[in-house]
Amino acid sequence: MIIGIEGFKPHQWPSVERTRKFYERALGSQFELRQINDSTDLAEPQCDALLGFVGNRMWRLPAHPDIPFLFAIHGGAIVGYEFLGQHLQNLSTCDTLIVNSISDITILRRFFVDATPRFCHLPLPVDTTLFRPREREECRSILPIENVDHIVGYVGRLLPQRNLHQFLRMLAILKQRLAPRRVIGLVIGNYWVDYPVLHYGTDYRSYIGGLLQQLNLTEDLVYFPAKLSDDDLAHCYGAMDVLIHPTNSLDENFGYVPVEAMACGTPVVGAAYGGLKDTVEDNQTGFLMPTWITTTGIRMDLIKGLRDTLRLLLDSDLRARMSEAAVARVHNGYNYELCARTLITAVEQSIRAQRQGQARSLVTKPLPQTPPVSGLLPRIERPWEYYQNMVADYVSMETPRIATHSLIQLAGPLNSNRHGGYVLDDPAWPATCQLNATELAQVEKCQDAVVAGELMRDDGDEQSLQRLIDDGLLICSN
Repeated sequence: MIIGIEGFKPHQWPSVERTRKFYERALGSQFELRQINDSTDLAEPQCDALLGFVGNRMWRLPAHPDIPFLFAIHGGAIVGYEFLGQHLQNLSTCDTLIVNSISDITILRRFFVDATPRFCHLPLPVDTTLFRPREREECRSILPIENVDHIVGYVGRLLPQRNLHQFLRMLAILKQRLAPRRVIGLVIGNYWVDYPVLHYGTDYRSYIGGLLQQLNLTEDLVYFPAKLSDDDLAHCYGAMDVLIHPTNSLDENFGYVPVEAMACGTPVVGAAYGGLKDTVEDNQTGFLMPTWITTTGIRMDLIKGLRDTLRLLLDSDLRARMSEAAVARVHNGYNYELCARTLITAVEQSIRAQRQGQARSLVTKPLPQTPPVSGLLPRIERPWEYYQNMVADYVSMETPRIATHSLIQLAGPLNSNRHGGYVLDDPAWPATCQLNATELAQVEKCQDAVVAGELMRDDGDEQSLQRLIDDGLLICSN
């Protein structure tokens, strides 16, 4: 059988390119693949199915040919939801939407009144002959450091939504609490200056440079750009005691990094968001930090994340159990054979259903109304509220409700501005707020985690604390 594929040229994003190569290998083992270009007549495509890997031409066809369509959604359920809402009605019940996160299926189902297209939840494979457990000392020998007790790692694109700044703040606290043991941060990634989603104009490279000075971490960090070979990257994972993955990236629909780390036997402390809710088994292969929506963006339980990281660093038996479970998790759920069979089966089933005459038209719902803009974040063309309805299915919980036992902490440092307000020092969510005297007194006590009951006993205003949690100024750990 012949599969026509749109948008199958090498991609500039490493994660998408890795996925493309997997599609090429898996589908090429079973089908003849034909690249769709501008001259291809999609009304009469001369193939058994069409697959849109990237690109919009297939979505915009005025009429559906008598073969099934398959679309790789990638992170489109979040960042491209408006486009999807306009074009999903053109699909049929034999077409397939290929997603890498169960959360994407939840989002996409909401678009339809009743009948839906087919859904394929496709895990993505990791090469376990390369990403595998190795001797820790062997892995650490390639790093330019000596006399280190613990290494915590961060791997990913260096942009505000990936939360390197929160990783560094966690590293500074770990350094303080574990002294005199030496803790090193290992960071791997490239700065991205043109990421178009929720870009508030921060010079992130300069910001991180200043933060390293402020936190006194310049001697406690090893940095490698993302041009490392896969073998060197695998050695870096093996050198880590823990990988911390506190992503706020809206379209984190899978995340190769946590799966690669687990394949190397490195437990993960990550955000319970999007694809990580599927890949990282909480309390088994690592720990997940609950995430929720606030007026000014996504927040996560960094208090729990820090506590869990300390547990892993201090308890070698726990770390060994989670390391073994992590390796087994990847071998059982993210091996090439399983993932390839899932993709091939999705194509075969779409073709079979189409040939058996099962294609039916679909009816979609209007897009949900966008929440009103709060005005607490800087003005940009597509504000936070534009994505908020879809992100609700990527986070892991409702905004936490305060209780007397809750631990409360600032979401980030606060800086006063010239207008009498306060700005959250978080380049991913640079919220501006106004605080009355009671609220200011409360937040000043939340530089470190504090029990909510103590705050309410001293200041007696539970409602104002809850509002500050709802607005994202404070984080709440229950």
